[in-house]
Amino acid sequence: MTRHPRESSNEHLFAKGLSATGLIGLILYVLFRLGRRDPAGARFLRSSAVIVICAAMTPAAIVQDPWVSLEHIQTENGLIAGYVMENPPGFLKVLTEAGREIVIVDTADITGREEIDPEP
Repeated sequence: MTRHPRESSNEHLFAKGLSATGLIGLILYVLFRLGRRDPAGARFLRSSAVIVICAAMTPAAIVQDPWVSLEHIQTENGLIAGYVMENPPGFLKVLTEAGREIVIVDTADITGREEIDPEP
């Protein structure tokens, strides 16, 4: 089975977010070390830490796109509308749209997958 284009995009965004979080953590660590030696640095650390944390949290509040797109998964037993949570070899873990239940689907039973565009 081929990889879904949205999966690689989500992995790419996750890697960017992880890198940004690591960079912010490193900056805060350096500022903390400077603040211990210099009282002016301590004031700068307190004021800048709040700004950096707010800036890091802002995208999470603004982004309206879901992390995982809705899919229609056609199986031998019928259609499943849901969100693929995990795609390990051999099966899919799907959160169903209607009942919000986790369903495990054998990949051998899948006859087709279609990503559904979100409504504007």
